[in-house]
Amino acid sequence: MNNRLLFVFSVLDMGNERTFVTDEVRLVDDSLVALVGKTSQSFMMDTVIDFVLVDLATDRTLSAAPHCRCEPPRSRQRQHPSDL
Repeated sequence: MNNRLLFVFSVLDMGNERTFVTDEVRLVDDSLVALVGKTSQSFMMDTVIDFVLVDLATDRTLSAAPHCRCEPPRSRQRQHPSDL
């Protein structure tokens, strides 16, 4: 890994969450393709639940929010629209 940037991402695999770290990621159609170990692995985007970019030069995560989950927003409890 010669890159200053690392990608940390999690995917759902048969109900279990798996987390990977890589310095090489690309999008191909509806898949995230990452170099994991010495092999390229492809993950469908609808299984990716977490994705964070880490800058090794500053030891900071680069994301819009401290924790970015690729999940649909949680809906509020059933409330009448006038109560929102």
